[in-house]
Amino acid sequence: MSGVRKSCQAMLVQQLRSLHDCENTQLRKLVIWPLVIAGIGIRTEDEDTQEFILKELAWISKEVGIAAPLLAREFLRKVWLSPVEDRKWDGLFDRPYLFAV
Repeated sequence: MSGVRKSCQAMLVQQLRSLHDCENTQLRKLVIWPLVIAGIGIRTEDEDTQEFILKELAWISKEVGIAAPLLAREFLRKVWLSPVEDRKWDGLFDRPYLFAV
């Protein structure tokens, strides 16, 4: 299962990067949750992808004028402090988060 998870994770990040390069900024504004999911699954040492996700969330916040992407950034920063193998779904969300709605 780990190989399938890694493959899906890599594909999600690749698609998000492709969307970043796309001229359709309307679609780019709608990917808060996919960015969070991608962020949960990346390796702690993958600083390049972490930076990409943080920048995208900041961009969405600025463009749409909402704070939910900034909350997602803080959430991911806390998640990245733990090893990937310790990130169990039920233990990730310590409170309700607006970006998950």
